[in-house]
Amino acid sequence: MNQRAVARAILIGVTAFVILLYYVPLGHVDYLDNWREGTYGFTLAQNSPVLEDVSSPKLIAEGIRPGDHLAISLYSMNYSRAQFPRAGERMTLRFLTHSGVRTETLTAYRRVQFDVWTRLAGIAAILPGTVFLIVAVMLVFLRPGVMTWMFYIFAVGYFGTKPSIAYYNFLPAQLYRPIMFLVGTVFSNYAAVPLVQFVLRFPDNDVQTEWRRTANILAWAYVIGTYALYVADWLFLRRTGEEIAWLQPWLNSWIPLSAFLFSAILLVRKFKAAPPEIRQRMVWLILGMVISFVAYAVYFIPNFPASWAQIIGFAAILHADHGWICSLSVSRHRRQLRYQSRDCLWRANDFARGRGESARLVTW
Repeated sequence: MNQRAVARAILIGVTAFVILLYYVPLGHVDYLDNWREGTYGFTLAQNSPVLEDVSSPKLIAEGIRPGDHLAISLYSMNYSRAQFPRAGERMTLRFLTHSGVRTETLTAYRRVQFDVWTRLAGIAAILPGTVFLIVAVMLVFLRPGVMTWMFYIFAVGYFGTKPSIAYYNFLPAQLYRPIMFLVGTVFSNYAAVPLVQFVLRFPDNDVQTEWRRTANILAWAYVIGTYALYVADWLFLRRTGEEIAWLQPWLNSWIPLSAFLFSAILLVRKFKAAPPEIRQRMVWLILGMVISFVAYAVYFIPNFPASWAQIIGFAAILHADHGWICSLSVSRHRRQLRYQSRDCLWRANDFARGRGESARLVTW
C-alpha cells in the first residue's frame, strides 16, 4: 500500500470519527442551544452553576428559585447530565439556596416545545460547519500533507462542542474523558491556530527557502506552545472544576484572533515576494481568509444575536470555501500542467536521441 493510499485511509477514519462526534448528537442538543430533549425543570446561566430559570413544581415547592446555585463542578460529567438529560433519567442534585442546602432527586421530563421543526432548525445550524468539512476532506484527499491537514483541523474547529459534550455523557468515564479532551483542546477555539502552518506552506507545502525555514520553526513553536495552554486549562478544570480565570480571554478570543493576524502577516510577506503567476493564485487565498476571519470573529462581538451570527457565518463560509477551493485547485492544476509539459519534452528528446538526431530540451 503506497503512502497516498495510507493517507486517504487515515482521512476516512478521522472523518468517520468527526461525523460520529458532531452529527450523531443532533436530535439531542442543537448547535444554537435553543432546545434540549429533556429537562429537570431548571436552566443554568451560561458557563455558570447559577439557576437562571426554575419551572419544576417540585423545586418551586421546596423554595428553590432563580439565583440559587447548583452544587456541581462546571463542565464535569454530572454538569452535562444536569443540563442536558434524556427524558426519564433520574438524578440526585444539591442546591445552595437562600435558606440552606437542598438535596432533591429529580426525574427528567420531555420538553413540550421539542418538535420536528425545532429539530430541523437545530440541524440547519450545523450547515456552515458541514460545508467547511466537505472542503477540508476534498483538499486532504487530493493533496495529503501537513498543509492540508492543518486546514482540516481549522475546518473541524468551526463546529460547536456543546452537543458532543452533552450527548456522550452516558459513556463510561474511561471513554468520555478522552473524547472531551480532544473536543476541549484540538477541536476547541485552538483549531484556528493551525491556519498559520497552512498559510506558511501554501501553495506547494514547501518550507525549504531560508525565510520559510525560520518561519516554520517559529510557527511550530506557536502551534505547540498555544496548544500547551489549552491542555493546561483542561487539566486544571478536570482537577478543580474551575477554569484558569486569567487565561480565558486568551483561550477564547486573543489566541484564535492572533492566529488570523499572524496568517495575514505571512500572506503579505509571501504576496510581496511572489512572482505574478503565484500572486494570481494567492488572491483567492486572501479572499477566503478574510471572509473566514469575518465568519469567526462575529461570534466574539458582545451581545450579538446568535441567530444573526449563524446567518453571517453561513454566508461567509460559503464564500470563503469558494476562495480556498479556487486557490488550491488552481495551484494543483498548474503544477500538473507543468509536470505534463516537462514529461512531453523529455519524451520528445528521448525519441529524437533514439533516432540519432539532435534535439534541444526546452527548459520550463
